[in-house]
Amino acid sequence: MGALVLGVVLIIGYYYQSKHPISRLELVRSSGYHIYFKAGFSGFVLFTISALIWVVIDYFDMPSNLVESYGLNKSLIILNDTDRWEEVKIVLIFALMFILSFIYVKASSLFYYCKANLRFDAINKKANDLERLIIASTAAIKPLRLDLDCGKVYVGLAEYPNLEGGELAYLTMLPLLSGRRNEQQEIEFSNNYYRHYNRQLPEDEREGINWENAYDFKVVLPVKDIF
Repeated sequence: MGALVLGVVLIIGYYYQSKHPISRLELVRSSGYHIYFKAGFSGFVLFTISALIWVVIDYFDMPSNLVESYGLNKSLIILNDTDRWEEVKIVLIFALMFILSFIYVKASSLFYYCKANLRFDAINKKANDLERLIIASTAAIKPLRLDLDCGKVYVGLAEYPNLEGGELAYLTMLPLLSGRRNEQQEIEFSNNYYRHYNRQLPEDEREGINWENAYDFKVVLPVKDIF
């Protein structure tokens, strides 16, 4: 029974961690035993709250009153077997755990949907320095300069990073300028993509570039090469 309880606690804890709009960002950055610790801690908290709720319910004998009021005491044979009452209570506590986790996940999603600024701050706390820089750049719609190990330099508009899959591995951006550093480590820009966009895009879209079409020219850069 102990192994079954531990397994259910871990499963429901993992469900909560993987569905919560902020906690899941940290979970996908974890590996190995860290995932078990996070899932186990969340599951333990949910189990404790559910057990306390059940103590209150059991103290006022709510289940028995409900069964008797609907005349179900004869049809529910399991209730006549007193040896299995503990199993029934455990199952009901597990059900409470899942219901609580589901309600809290949905409430948190709605809360962060309505409070976009708080969601932005919470995501920033989970992101690393480069990811925070990219997020700030995309939020302000400001160009970002990126230096690569090979000496290549890009200036452009970064795409909002997808943090759902863990730490950012690739960065997508729409380049505006590119070049490289010379031997004196000075930047020499050799490509002006903005002029290229004006030549390539349809004439009726050149006045205030249609960025949806311009994103056909985006580049993907490996984060490990950025310094």
